[in-house]
Amino acid sequence: MWGVGVKMVKKRFECPQCKTRTSDAYLTALKDSFLLGKRNITNSEFREFSEIQSHSTTRDLLVRSNLKKEGTKRYTKYQLCFDYKRDFDYLKRRKRSKKL
Repeated sequence: MWGVGVKMVKKRFECPQCKTRTSDAYLTALKDSFLLGKRNITNSEFREFSEIQSHSTTRDLLVRSNLKKEGTKRYTKYQLCFDYKRDFDYLKRRKRSKKL
């Protein structure tokens, strides 16, 4: 359902293919970044990864995600600490639905 290419529409993320909207798709993007080997992320890295233009929007999303923060101002990094058993259930559901 969510992947690269979701767009911000009225403060929510929308899939251009199925038109599904959610306000927490950014968490999936952060988890995907973690699965790709990132253990911390900066605002600019998250903006590039999630294709969000606004520095303040990505800052607000990173703050809202309650990640541990290191540094200040442009040197701020957010630690990506996710638990494989607890935080990635959406991958198990997706895998099962593809088999059907």
